[in-house]
Amino acid sequence: MNGMNGSKYTSFKEYMDEIANSHQCAVVYDGKLVPEIPEGVERLPFIASEENKSKKGAEAIETFLFTCGLLRSDLVVAVGGGVVLDVTGFAASIYKRGITLHAVPTTLLAIVDASIGGKTGINTRWGKNTLGTFHLPERTIIDLDFLKTLPDAEFRSGLMEIYKIALLYSPALYGILTKWRPGFTPDLEYVIRTARTLKEEACRKDPFDRGERGRLNFGHTLGHALEEVSGYSLTHGDCIAYGMLFDLFPGKDEQLVHELFRWGGISFPLPFTARELWKPMQHDKKRTGSDVDFVSPSRSFTLSFPAFEKAYYEWNRIYTYSSV
Repeated sequence: MNGMNGSKYTSFKEYMDEIANSHQCAVVYDGKLVPEIPEGVERLPFIASEENKSKKGAEAIETFLFTCGLLRSDLVVAVGGGVVLDVTGFAASIYKRGITLHAVPTTLLAIVDASIGGKTGINTRWGKNTLGTFHLPERTIIDLDFLKTLPDAEFRSGLMEIYKIALLYSPALYGILTKWRPGFTPDLEYVIRTARTLKEEACRKDPFDRGERGRLNFGHTLGHALEEVSGYSLTHGDCIAYGMLFDLFPGKDEQLVHELFRWGGISFPLPFTARELWKPMQHDKKRTGSDVDFVSPSRSFTLSFPAFEKAYYEWNRIYTYSSV
């Protein structure tokens, strides 16, 4: 779509018209959107919130699929951001042991992250994405027109994931980002295409997240904990920005710090204690022992609670009083 992924479709509507004529399908979409879905196609508006990224939310989608009478050979189309893609993907993966899924990401974050690699997930009382499966979409349809009305905070969330990918895999992309004025610009498609290609390659090498793909968790140990303890009042992208700065500590890349403060919605000091953050990190998926695992572009490392408490205090203090 719009030239992305070599798609033959020029719009979401064109894709849906063809799918509706060739498949028995049902659509789960972000309730804030008004997607052009052909008449007669079953649809479920889904409130995209962390509260609904849950067993209850997944069950609502499963009930919808059963009510529609879909067979395993039929099709579910997920239209929305990361929450809609994660929960619909999870429900699709367990519905009759796996129904075909098409993903239509409508946020920058979903385009460069949630729609790639087949990870699905829901939150539980134990933490973010603590239940999940791998269920690759058969097809991902990208229509950049959805981004034209994306709020700045949501655009920023996707941008932080692009920075992460660039820092891990592409100095060239990082160089472009430092000169780019993010927004719906002519460079946007190139930036998205490059970021998607880099993440897709990492996922192909390690489809079940047992090795190389683990590097994509850069920024996510502290980031996910911040999301949870803030009651999800902090955006995913801003939390990942904090997490990347922490994972790089005590090193301090002044250019990166400048970029994250310029485009990220971050400020110091953070009001949370190390003890508050340690609790959700105990259930982090990367954890392999009693300590907690962190990832940076150059290394992976583990911290005990005393070591994390000391590092977090120093990091929070230094960034509070440093000028950027």
